[in-house]
Amino acid sequence: MTESLGVWPIAVAVGSALFLGILLLAVLSLIPKTAVVARSLWPTLLTEIVILATGTVPMLVGGPVLIVFLVALSARVFYEVSIVGLLRCGRAVESPGFKSKAAAGSVLVGAGVVGAGCWLGFPAAFYSCAGLAVPMAITIAFGSRTDVSPVNVIAESLIFPGLFLVLFAAAAGEPALRGALLLAFLLVETYDSYALLGGKLAGKRKAFPKLSPNKTVEGLAFGALALAATATVGGYLLVGADPLAMLGLAALIALFSVAGDLAASRLKRLAGVKDYPAVMPRQGGVFDIADAWIMTGPTVVAAVYWLSIA
Repeated sequence: MTESLGVWPIAVAVGSALFLGILLLAVLSLIPKTAVVARSLWPTLLTEIVILATGTVPMLVGGPVLIVFLVALSARVFYEVSIVGLLRCGRAVESPGFKSKAAAGSVLVGAGVVGAGCWLGFPAAFYSCAGLAVPMAITIAFGSRTDVSPVNVIAESLIFPGLFLVLFAAAAGEPALRGALLLAFLLVETYDSYALLGGKLAGKRKAFPKLSPNKTVEGLAFGALALAATATVGGYLLVGADPLAMLGLAALIALFSVAGDLAASRLKRLAGVKDYPAVMPRQGGVFDIADAWIMTGPTVVAAVYWLSIA
């Protein structure tokens, strides 16, 4: 199965899904009842195009471009998480030179994460990260009873995003698994985009009022339906995948996309901030953008990998 998930067919799917999204938004922009909401989403769509290109091109090119992308992604995520973690512990982050030192340290950590993932390879990285997650979880559960304990904050950040970034780099470093990682990206973005559209058009009931107040039950349901359709139809047409298997994969992606988003949101809420340090207007930080992919990508790769050798 991994051999059939090449990056170019998935890239075609990315472009196709983007075209359909543009077409749907254009139609909705012409209908009087939906025009106001739909037209307000065009800037978000343009931002989404930038995100899609940023995530897709390195996967297609591979080599040094991919390595630079992985290091930059990991470094920026660790930088944002460290800033939020320090705020959560009541530490000042505005002292002269502090952010530049934090950025330099994050680059080193990001390079180490990518190096470890690529060196281990996916199966070994998976077993290693699973083994490391156990003592970290025990540390969180029994090491301290306060949410603001530095030990708790560090341990939580090492589990997510830390261990998932190692797995992410390990998967990206193997050409046979890179297509699955890109597939996860396509379907995560499909889910998020259509959930946003559904929420704007018909959202009434908050799904997670405290952790993610912008998510609605109606929006998530609409996103899940669009995700299921994209996965089953697109998977069959592009790589001849079994529609039932793709439907199961879509359910897995929907579950872990929400889990990744909520896990990242939880760290922000505990620190009392709305977004991670911003890199793009309307989107917040890199971790705000990539949180679902960082958790879902390795999960999809693991499912594809073990199904292919079963």
